[in-house]
Amino acid sequence: MSTSITEIEAFEQFLTEERSSGSPPLTLDTAVEKFRQLQNLREKLAESRAASERGETGPLNVDAMMERVNRRVSAGGTSE
Repeated sequence: MSTSITEIEAFEQFLTEERSSGSPPLTLDTAVEKFRQLQNLREKLAESRAASERGETGPLNVDAMMERVNRRVSAGGTSE
């Protein structure tokens, strides 16, 4: 028996958490967009975790990261 939940169940959980958080009610379009953003973040985190477990990551170099950010901002915010 699988323990993973369906996308509908995940959306229902998201809506329940949103309602209980005390935040103002969301429109349906806003709720769906916010849910999609959350799902996308979770996928990226899972990919990062898997890469880390495979030993494909290293320590965070804040100076190098800030240099990349500064270059992107100077170039108008384009991706590298």
